Amino acid sequence: MPEIKAEVERRYLQRRLDELRGVHDAAREKLALARVPLPMPDSLIQARLRADRARQANRATRDAMHAASARLDAIKAAEPRGFAVLAAWIGGRARRLRQEAAEAAEDARRARERHEDANRLSGVFQAASEAEAERVAIERVQAAAARRQLVEVAEHELAVAAVAAKLLRTDPSLVSLSATDLRWRADKELRHHHRIGEQHLYAPRPKLPG
Repeated sequence: MPEIKAEVERRYLQRRLDELRGVHDAAREKLALARVPLPMPDSLIQARLRADRARQANRATRDAMHAASARLDAIKAAEPRGFAVLAAWIGGRARRLRQEAAEAAEDARRARERHEDANRLSGVFQAASEAEAERVAIERVQAAAARRQLVEVAEHELAVAAVAAKLLRTDPSLVSLSATDLRWRADKELRHHHRIGEQHLYAPRPKLPG
């Protein structure tokens, strides 16, 4: 399937882009360390660098979510029958993903406020400020990783929806299947073309009658 091949190529290019971003981030980190005045504590320097990386990851996540939304619109226009079968399930999944992303963004906002409060501490509170900055940086990195994982799940579900729509088009009798069984068959077909391992599966095989 051309769209599956394109999706595999897109994921490969995305991995390469992530690797290049990692190299770029490492270079920025070295440059930032060279420019930071010596009196600034090392832990605070590292916390600011981690915060920069978290912001970059957040921007990349937003771009990926916009792209995923555009692909979903394209699927809806090209395969209305298949989309109608899975629309309710996908809609619920998308709402949960948006809610989780909003919660992650709120956590990041609160962490940023705590980080700003910590930066205002001085004197006898310096040690507490450094510890708080370190913890906030860790929270931001974890939040960014969680958002990236949400995007990967959403992209997988969109790919499954596209395969399910094509299965319905080639075999209209599949419309009698439940949404769960149809999704499982589409997921199996997608994994067959991708040749991925069991560690990348997103849904267990449903129990079929008989």
